[in-house]
Amino acid sequence: MILEEFALKVENRAISDVTYESVKTFTDTLQKEEQAIFLKEFALSPSELNDKEKASQAINTAIAKRFEADLPNTRGVVEKDLIRAMIQMLKGEVDEITLEGKNQKELSMVQVQNALLQSSSMSDEEARKFMDDKFKLEIEAD
Repeated sequence: MILEEFALKVENRAISDVTYESVKTFTDTLQKEEQAIFLKEFALSPSELNDKEKASQAINTAIAKRFEADLPNTRGVVEKDLIRAMIQMLKGEVDEITLEGKNQKELSMVQVQNALLQSSSMSDEEARKFMDDKFKLEIEAD
């Protein structure tokens, strides 16, 4: 199957809702003592979790810090660009991320995957050059 082009948009509002609800739902399954320990990861107390706006901001900030810490060990230029955009979104610096791709040589899905995998062991500059004539991927953060 040949994928000619695609576009994917992620909105900050959706990310904040998902991260908050995921943490809240998981926390609700824990004992009181465990809740406090778990919420320390996000610099929150159990009572602060009820303030959705404040809790969402704290949760997203903590997740962004984890992504930042993992970024130096991340392989693949596309993955790095996407993580950088996610960090911006989690910090509230951008409202939307758009990922667009265009098949430059009518490659099959497997060929595109193989090229992305092959480029993951290259430097960012080499990977961009290597992928440029195969499958152009662009990530915009607005």
